Amino acid sequence: MAPEWGKWMREVHIPAVMATGMFDGYRLLRILDEAEEDDGLTYAVQYMCPSAAQFDQYLKEYAQVLQLAHRELYANSTVIIRTLMQVIEEEKVYSRS
Repeated sequence: MAPEWGKWMREVHIPAVMATGMFDGYRLLRILDEAEEDDGLTYAVQYMCPSAAQFDQYLKEYAQVLQLAHRELYANSTVIIRTLMQVIEEEKVYSRS
């Protein structure tokens, strides 16, 4: 199921979320965990939103329809956990020389 879901996320869902214009970028991540042997693969999708107001607009105008599309296709094979996070500090790149 993971390859099919990943393809749908990359080709359909993530582009649809980004097309709303509410987010500046995204990351599709695989969570590395010893539990995956028993529980299967775990993924996270992180969307970067420039403001709380824009996120609220996304929730009001777009989220329900986009979440429904995912639920209709993958409700029996995925567990969704939604978490809102705030960036406290950006990564700093340090020279190794």
